[in-house]
Amino acid sequence: MKNYLLLLLTFTMVALVMSSCKKDDDSSDNDIIGVWKVVSGSDTNCDDPANNGDISLIECNDVTMAVGCAESSYDFKSDGTFVNDIKIFIFGDDLSTEVTGTYTVTGDQVELCTGEDCGTATIADGKMTVSGNDVDTGCATTVVLEKE
Repeated sequence: MKNYLLLLLTFTMVALVMSSCKKDDDSSDNDIIGVWKVVSGSDTNCDDPANNGDISLIECNDVTMAVGCAESSYDFKSDGTFVNDIKIFIFGDDLSTEVTGTYTVTGDQVELCTGEDCGTATIADGKMTVSGNDVDTGCATTVVLEKE
């Protein structure tokens, strides 16, 4: 159960990665528009070495929701907003959440902002990589997304 709660914290943290945020007037790149699914992730350099490792994702369906599952996706809209849908079920309990924000594309860099908190992702080879640091655990978190 600790791993699922850490996973929820990790996905939420990725949406709230720290840096300064500003909204550009440039139009966003159409290649990002659509749903991107989280396919892998890892935590490294954690304060507690037991928290280091790969982030386990188990697709949610009727069977896995009864025991435990976790999945996440980002839906990038043409108006410069995104919705991060985080689904987590542990023994039938729904711990799912949704995070909304804005994004700006500059070349292969995507700035993701939720309120005043922002982070940067990189797009390369059809994948988006989001990296950040979790101030609560000290973990350096990396999450990889692929467009559906």
